[in-house]
Amino acid sequence: MPNAGQPVKVIQFESPADVAEDQPKSSGIDWVATSMAQNPGTVDASIDRNQIDIGPAEMLPSLAVATTESTVSLSWRAVPGSATYTIKRDDRNLGQTPSTSFQEGGLTSGATYTYRIIADISGQTAVVSDRTLKATTTGALKSERAPGSLLTQQAYQPYNNAVEYKTFIPNSRVGLNVFGAASCEVFGQDGWEFGGDNRGYRAPSASAPNGESQFRTFMWATVNWGNPDSQSLVLLKAVGPTTRYRYGSFVDTRTASSAGMQFTEAYRSGSYAQVRFKHDVGNPYCSIGSIQYNVMNRFYRSGLIEMVGWRFQAPAHEAYARFNPYGTEYWQPLIQRPNNSFDCLFGPRCPVDQINTAVSG
Repeated sequence: MPNAGQPVKVIQFESPADVAEDQPKSSGIDWVATSMAQNPGTVDASIDRNQIDIGPAEMLPSLAVATTESTVSLSWRAVPGSATYTIKRDDRNLGQTPSTSFQEGGLTSGATYTYRIIADISGQTAVVSDRTLKATTTGALKSERAPGSLLTQQAYQPYNNAVEYKTFIPNSRVGLNVFGAASCEVFGQDGWEFGGDNRGYRAPSASAPNGESQFRTFMWATVNWGNPDSQSLVLLKAVGPTTRYRYGSFVDTRTASSAGMQFTEAYRSGSYAQVRFKHDVGNPYCSIGSIQYNVMNRFYRSGLIEMVGWRFQAPAHEAYARFNPYGTEYWQPLIQRPNNSFDCLFGPRCPVDQINTAVSG
């Protein structure tokens, strides 16, 4: 508990109780037929909130942060299956706890600290939850409120927030093994390759979502907190072209349909917004296998963005959150996940990769 007589600032983030849809089964083979559409150029679409279903309105606490002049207290919603939580402050390991709360004292008045809450499921080596948030002790609040008073107001993000999610192939070219050749129309033929994106992880450009390039697929959500309702939640999607080569020479290009990229459970109030990205897009030359992920994006006007869900571990996936607190935009990474194997495009051949992350701005 905070020391007696110290002013307290409390920030509580609330979201719907349902945190994620069911993920694919991890046993057996359930082949997914993919789109064979041959659309010229990049496929894109834009819709607003009125064109999709409104999500659940019942809200429950998701994360709370309380600060005094010298303490920071954190409380969070439990991650299903988690045995322990590791707490880090400014990359310093503060230890583990089985609880869903943490408090630290002896901090500098008016200082800003970055905390990470990392949840591990017993028996799994992969981190399933990694939340990053900033907390500032309340030294400057003494002149604003009498000692002991409770402060619940906070600096709202006045303009907009955004999430960009891209999948990409780090290599410039990708060859086909026997299994890939059999599913991509060239069984028994040598020398075939698909073009990649030839890059590493890359934060969005200043002009994003305009001008984005070098991706397999792209999904985007912008929350305009002060705009009229029809423009309050703007959603975009795009598919990059797939190019084939044989023995190093260009052969042809196709672009997959974006029909398997869906925005669902969209909702926006004055201080909270959400939208789910449901993604299932295959190679337009291949009859089975697809890039799949399913994540719920949660936006809190007071400065937190969460992403919860899962992905197939191919190809590389990256997502970034945009904040605009004082008219100056900046991005923070939500996920940067590698391409473990193109065999992971066939789902049950690889474990599903859990996503449970959050960042604050």
